[in-house]
Amino acid sequence: MNMDFVLFSVHVCLGIASAAMVWGVPVELLKMWRLHPVRWAAIWAVGLVALICLPGPWNVAVWGGAVLHGVAMAWRAVLGLKKWGQQDPIVTSEQQARLMDLRGQLARLHEQERMALRIQQTETERATLADAYRRFDAILLTIEQHLSLGDTERAERLITLFGKHLRGVLNEASSPFIRLNDTLEAIRNYLALMEALTAERLLIDLDDGMIEPENGVRMTRNMEITPWVEAQTWPLFEAAERTADVADPHLITADLEGGDVVFRLNDGPSLRLKLMGSAAKRA
Repeated sequence: MNMDFVLFSVHVCLGIASAAMVWGVPVELLKMWRLHPVRWAAIWAVGLVALICLPGPWNVAVWGGAVLHGVAMAWRAVLGLKKWGQQDPIVTSEQQARLMDLRGQLARLHEQERMALRIQQTETERATLADAYRRFDAILLTIEQHLSLGDTERAERLITLFGKHLRGVLNEASSPFIRLNDTLEAIRNYLALMEALTAERLLIDLDDGMIEPENGVRMTRNMEITPWVEAQTWPLFEAAERTADVADPHLITADLEGGDVVFRLNDGPSLRLKLMGSAAKRA
């Protein structure tokens, strides 16, 4: 058997073994391990040319050099795979420490975002409740005036309406969500109180006929709709208190548009809020 053929066969086996070992390894690692498949292909091409064109001793020399190169490449592949599979424990612990530090920083960022959102919600709720307290004071002052004038029957009616309004406020503030039916009832109680306080000089109707009854159990965020209604109608109450004339009637409409519930005062300001849940099925 010719020596050049033996060396050729050994080089083929080394090439196949090296290729099988590094198959699927990222290119960046091959470069780090100084393994160059293109260089292997060039050596193959040179060897084949030498096999065809050069005499026997030169063939043996060329293929001998190719075999030594193949042995070096196979050894580099073995060392690289061993290092890749068995990382340095110190390096691994450092990587784990960095990963834990990054996770801690990410958790702190999420916590800061939650705290900022909670602070904003708290400030909004405080402002809403502060406005409600100011209105409570004005309502109680009006009731006190009627009591001082001896109009006890009207004062008792005002106290009853105010009690219903107050229960609605407390019910809404006790939960992050509230049923649409409960919101509509709270609005009616508030509007009835406003009309009674002004001796019917201020008339505000609520039209919710476009909302199907089965949607009444769906939920909205609390402290959104009723504070908006109160903020929009309170200036009308203050204006009615400064005059003895009957004001033009006003209308608040409630309607569903897509997945939102929309409240509108006359043809002016409106409030759009996401309505959660699905409509109740009719029996």
